[in-house]
Amino acid sequence: TLLSAIATVAGGQINTFKNHQELQQRLLSSLQLASEIIDRRNGALPPGRASRVAGSARMIADCMGLPDDQMELITAAAFLAAMMSGRREPVSLMETLPEDRLFDEKINASLMTRLENLPGMGDVFRIIQHRNENFDGSGTPSALCGNAIPLGSRIIRAVLFLEDIDLADSDLLEHALKRFTGSILDPMVARAIRQCATRLIERYKAEREPNME
Repeated sequence: TLLSAIATVAGGQINTFKNHQELQQRLLSSLQLASEIIDRRNGALPPGRASRVAGSARMIADCMGLPDDQMELITAAAFLAAMMSGRREPVSLMETLPEDRLFDEKINASLMTRLENLPGMGDVFRIIQHRNENFDGSGTPSALCGNAIPLGSRIIRAVLFLEDIDLADSDLLEHALKRFTGSILDPMVARAIRQCATRLIERYKAEREPNME
């Protein structure tokens, strides 16, 4: 999922590179970083979680009518964000959701620095950097609020939120959306989630249940 997204993003920006060698170097650097992240996280995440998060983010972005290039950026960022997040048990909706727990903060800080410095990956970096911002400004790392938060970050925040509540049925989803829309979740993103709720739940259950067995 990540490699496909990187290739598409690169393909759309070929004219910005001085020559083929520069494009090749960028792709090789991106693939090397992606491989390193996957190697470091091997076995640390439930099987299929990163792909499920990326697919859900893309589905929501599609429901919002975003253009293909934006969907590719959000898909790549969602995959990386899931890979950088630690394993967590589902949380109770009776409490405010805790902030994301990174698998290894020092390793992730190094990976984020390298991602920021990759040519052409600045947008992906910024989306991942602000994935824990809440719509009401109570999140991290910059306490951004509303539209100041990159749209991709708001979508990924919502997708990781759905993973946190262990999405299982429409009643649970509706309860979660009512409770946290406007605080954690962007109302515009929440509307898109409602539009594709049935597909999101079916995808979650289909991809998660075989792994539980």
